[in-house]
Amino acid sequence: MFGQDYGQSGAVCMGLDSHSPEWIIGHACFMNCCVYMDVALGAVMMTTVGTTGTKLPPEVKKDFEALRKQVDLVHAYWTMIKDLFGRSEEQLQLLNEAAGSFFFFVQRSFLDSMILGLSRLTDDPGSGDRENLVLQRLATAIGAAGNRDAVRRLRVPMKRIRVAVADLREYRDTVVAHSDRKTAWGECAPTEIQTKSVEDALAAIRDFMNEIDAEFHDVTRMYDLITMEGGAPAIVTWLEDAQAFRQSKYKKEYQQEMIERLKRQASEEPL
Repeated sequence: MFGQDYGQSGAVCMGLDSHSPEWIIGHACFMNCCVYMDVALGAVMMTTVGTTGTKLPPEVKKDFEALRKQVDLVHAYWTMIKDLFGRSEEQLQLLNEAAGSFFFFVQRSFLDSMILGLSRLTDDPGSGDRENLVLQRLATAIGAAGNRDAVRRLRVPMKRIRVAVADLREYRDTVVAHSDRKTAWGECAPTEIQTKSVEDALAAIRDFMNEIDAEFHDVTRMYDLITMEGGAPAIVTWLEDAQAFRQSKYKKEYQQEMIERLKRQASEEPL
């Protein structure tokens, strides 16, 4: 689970609750599909053979494409959080030994950014001069364009999204975007962010976006298979290599020191 306390000062803590399942980033069936990579973040997409191309109404397309980038981004943050802080206790120890204070702030920054991103996607649409680009506005626009069937299908994932993000939005309102006085004083405990809530929210958002893609583009976008060149695993690999080098170096230096000590002892012994 996540809470306001991210571990001791200058140290990162396990980023997943103790009941989390094993993290598997990619299981997918690609039968009868053409797989290609989106340039921006590398989200895998599955396109059925013989796609009919874009049919999304022009007045809706701009909102959909902008929202898709935001959905990509929150998935990217969550992937990096899991890759850095949700793999093993041994990896957390490596991060703490290398630069505990730095990774403490990385952990907090990534988690806050992910929560803000999910909250923005589920904000109120607004009105007048203060319109917000949110999922609900997209569903309303599709309905206004005349596709009532698609809107009805979107209601199911939209309901799941609202349930899943409730605690995340509460945390956003009291800790991330604002500072609730009693929470800041320590009189009220901050809302605990469960891994399941994040996973459920992301899954429902994927279903919402893919319902639209399937209806208008004959495509399914696999947001949870997002790949990033130079992502979190890359820095972990560098740290592991650096740790192995230091250990090897110190071992050689220790061995050399012992050899010199034995030589000195031998030369000092009386004949």
